[in-house]
Amino acid sequence: MKDPEILLTLGAVESLKQLRGKERQQVLSFIDALPFSPDVEGDFSEKDETGRLIQVKVIGRSSVVYWHDSPVREVRIIRITRT
Repeated sequence: MKDPEILLTLGAVESLKQLRGKERQQVLSFIDALPFSPDVEGDFSEKDETGRLIQVKVIGRSSVVYWHDSPVREVRIIRITRT
């Protein structure tokens, strides 16, 4: 069975480009691991406006906000934010 594809919104890509050093490397490592464990739970979850469960993984001062769209085998990273 094929591993899920990782998709990032343009906003997530722009935020990723802003990260530096160890924190950037940790975020990239987390993203790189997602195809092998797409259902990994974040540090907490929230629901979007459609009721979909969205995972939030805190990495240093950043948060990666994502959800696994299993029917189409994609993990969608919708936001990367700094806290």
